[in-house]
Amino acid sequence: MAYAYAGSNPVSHIYFLNFQIFKRRSKLIIIQRGGAVWSAREAHNLKVAWFKSRPRYMTLLLGIDDAGRGPVLGPMILAGVIIEPSEEKTISSWGAKDSKLLTPKKRGEIKEKIEDRYKHHIELSTPKEIDDHKNLNLLEAEKAAKIINELTKDTAEKVQVIIDCPSVNIESWTNDVQKLLKNPENISLSCEHKADLHHPIVSAASIIAKEKREDEVYKLKLEFKKDFGSGYPADPKTKEFISENFDNPKYNSLIRFSWNTVKKLVKAKKSNQQKLF
Repeated sequence: MAYAYAGSNPVSHIYFLNFQIFKRRSKLIIIQRGGAVWSAREAHNLKVAWFKSRPRYMTLLLGIDDAGRGPVLGPMILAGVIIEPSEEKTISSWGAKDSKLLTPKKRGEIKEKIEDRYKHHIELSTPKEIDDHKNLNLLEAEKAAKIINELTKDTAEKVQVIIDCPSVNIESWTNDVQKLLKNPENISLSCEHKADLHHPIVSAASIIAKEKREDEVYKLKLEFKKDFGSGYPADPKTKEFISENFDNPKYNSLIRFSWNTVKKLVKAKKSNQQKLF
């Protein structure tokens, strides 16, 4: 055991390995352990070295990202992946990054590896659910909280959560998520813009979300026997599909009627009908 005293009244102490260090108001002079004597600087360096190499398994890491927030057709997906922090190196070694920067082939390969190795959870929001909700950012906050609650329900460990924030107001959106958590005392929540570019765990979630969105779009095309493109308003195929079918009840479950693209078409149609009378 090593000791450093502030006279006869130590102010405070901390522990690391089998050392006990007492802080004092005046400058720390030596720390002694057995027959060894270290200077304050040497003791400090020893503590820093231990801190950097300490086991990290006591804290889990959870990343969350979305896919399909902007399209006028199909669902929005949020995905979460939870790992031990040391596993980020493995995810990086697979080439994981923002899913939009990966080829479909590479993205699919990484997705398979992530799903095979790590616990993950997906939340899907249908076009109707999006239309019925008062605010898309709040809907995402609700879905993100569901993912956190689901992936952390069976652990008592502290979990660092990193989310790619969809809102311009990071602080407000973080609070929206925080208040929906079932065990907030175990969660350290960080919401960032472009988190999928800076954190491999969020890149992993981005890949899972994007692949799920692609799967859902593919199934919808088979179901309706229509190639409506990517579902994004700027896509020529999507534009054509929307202009021809926005008022066809057959496609009500596919279209987000709260999008301006559709609202304008509905308004124009009503205007033309009024001119006939």
